[in-house]
Amino acid sequence: KISFHESTVLGLFKKDEDIFMEFEDVLVKESKTLVLIKVSNVERIYIDETNTADISMVANDGEVLCLEIKFDEISMIVEWNDFSNNGSITCSYKIKGEAVKIFGLLLE
Repeated sequence: KISFHESTVLGLFKKDEDIFMEFEDVLVKESKTLVLIKVSNVERIYIDETNTADISMVANDGEVLCLEIKFDEISMIVEWNDFSNNGSITCSYKIKGEAVKIFGLLLE
């Protein structure tokens, strides 16, 4: 079982036609793990239900509120915290591509 709830977004970027997402503190079989997700050959990106061509981190700190993975799609809600301005913003994402791959690295 994998739980992304309250994990931290370390990276979120598009390279060529792929999107990469890096998370820390993902709970995998009761151990915290660093996880990289790759969405290959991205067809559509929706941020807050608006179709967009690019994706990036909104702030340096992002906490995953929920994340759902399907074979070719990721849906997630992230609360971005901007500690320098004492503010936060919550964004929803839906990313559809050809395939979703998950890579993990055990931290503990």
